[in-house]
Amino acid sequence: MTTTSFQCDVPNGSWGVLLSPGIDATLNDTFDYTRVITSAVLTENASSDPSIITLSWRPDPGQPISQSVCRVRA
Repeated sequence: MTTTSFQCDVPNGSWGVLLSPGIDATLNDTFDYTRVITSAVLTENASSDPSIITLSWRPDPGQPISQSVCRVRA
């Protein structure tokens, strides 16, 4: 299975996360994360740089959803 590494700036600092199934994700797909970020949704990309996406994510089950801008790292 392909994984894509993200470096995400989140409210409590910067977390390295792995996204699966990989870079071929489409907008509004939902993904499960390992460790801190348990789930995320790709939302509309406001940047003209395709390597930068916006994630809506829930840091822990039952917690509010936050948004972060993340850069895809090849």
